[in-house]
Amino acid sequence: MSTEETAVRLLDAAHVTRTAPAAEPEEATEEATDLTPEPEPEPEPKPEPEPKPGPEPKPESEPQPDGPRPQDSELRATLAGLPRAEWAEAVLGGVRGLAAAVLGYESASEIDAEGEFFDMGLTSVTALELRDHLTGLTGMEWPADLLYECPTPQVLADLVVEQLSATPA
Repeated sequence: MSTEETAVRLLDAAHVTRTAPAAEPEEATEEATDLTPEPEPEPEPKPEPEPKPGPEPKPESEPQPDGPRPQDSELRATLAGLPRAEWAEAVLGGVRGLAAAVLGYESASEIDAEGEFFDMGLTSVTALELRDHLTGLTGMEWPADLLYECPTPQVLADLVVEQLSATPA
């Protein structure tokens, strides 16, 4: 069968399956020749989602705290009773204790002050957890990349002491 014969058969088959005859040119009306598309119907508005259960928002009249203040922290209270010369050792002990807790060690003594956190098993997720615990201990906000900038307990403790010394008691 030639290509021409195949084309004729396909056209014949298409003609047979057509459901309505085409309009003759003299029968065409203005409506039939209007090529302007019909406007699409407006989509129905989606219903507002149900609020998720959670804590009730505080009324606008209550003052919102700016975050923890260093003078309100547990560590600040501990350091207040120590001479400044002993702050470094106390803060290092606190940092090692937090690291031990986050990493699952039994005691702070298992954390080497000069060892790198990530060599001890810290991950990016546990680094954020340790940072959050340090925020709770010091009452100060710390950046997400804190443990990348301070890779050892000693470097971190030195920074904490420096920051606590710079803030008024």
